[in-house]
Amino acid sequence: MVIDNDSMKWLKTLSDCDVKFDEPMSLHTGFRVGGPAEVLVCPKSCENLVKLVRWARQREISYLVIGRGTNLLVKETGISGIVIKLAGNFAKISEVKTEQHGVIVTALAGTGLQNLCVFANRRGYGGMNFALGIPGSVGGGITMNAGTACGSMETVLESVKILLPTGETEKIKKEKLVFNYRKFSWNIE
Repeated sequence: MVIDNDSMKWLKTLSDCDVKFDEPMSLHTGFRVGGPAEVLVCPKSCENLVKLVRWARQREISYLVIGRGTNLLVKETGISGIVIKLAGNFAKISEVKTEQHGVIVTALAGTGLQNLCVFANRRGYGGMNFALGIPGSVGGGITMNAGTACGSMETVLESVKILLPTGETEKIKKEKLVFNYRKFSWNIE
């Protein structure tokens, strides 16, 4: 256990977040296995996500950010620290703008890949068909460069907006992203 009583009290005061203590991770993984998360937090806004990450970092409390948990195995002894689950308000899709090369669609990290594929297909947008059979979220799909023989996240991504451990956000264009088989990173200059 790494969460002390004062930290538990502070976590309970978080508005616009669902906070659960000793939450079985088997309820949050595709394989339905895993021991408890010491604390599971589902923030409902970007502001509270940033606030939580900064707070945890200042107190040197470990945290793990997850999406839908479809590619996650959790040991029976559970997870110490905070598990931050991006769901609900982090599962949104919108059309941002039309440019010369097509429509730009924005999908938040907790959005299901299949939902994004259906969204694109219903509007006649190409490129996402490869994702139809892939369970999981956009955030996880980008992190592991999810794909099939028909395509991968690398082929449809324009940029990513990431939350750094400092609590700052950074938008990174595709040109600075480095994709490999089932993973990605970015060039820091």
